[in-house]
Amino acid sequence: MHGEDAFYVAETVFETTTVIKYYGTSESSGLAYVTLTRLAAESLIRDLLLEKQHCVEVWSTQAGSRRDWSLTRRGSPGQLQDFQDWIEDAVDGGSAVVPVLAALSLQSQDQQPVCPSM
Repeated sequence: MHGEDAFYVAETVFETTTVIKYYGTSESSGLAYVTLTRLAAESLIRDLLLEKQHCVEVWSTQAGSRRDWSLTRRGSPGQLQDFQDWIEDAVDGGSAVVPVLAALSLQSQDQQPVCPSM
């Protein structure tokens, strides 16, 4: 996590900003960053998507490369496909609720729509 996201993660996950490090020569001119274990990152992303309803992007480098970044996963509360494996792992462990999309058609007893403007 870099920049403002690093501060958010530090305060949310670690509950302290002492875990923030800086690329560059000093705190005032460097880019703030914080590192997470894979397990902590997956847990944070599940929480951001399922509980806090945020959008999430994961950028990764190719093996052996430190400069060629590419978007590898993107998700939002309504678009969870890229993170489905992480969400399913949490469900198997019993720690998450997976959102379900359903369509309903409500009618009164005389078969008239409950919301006629629909």
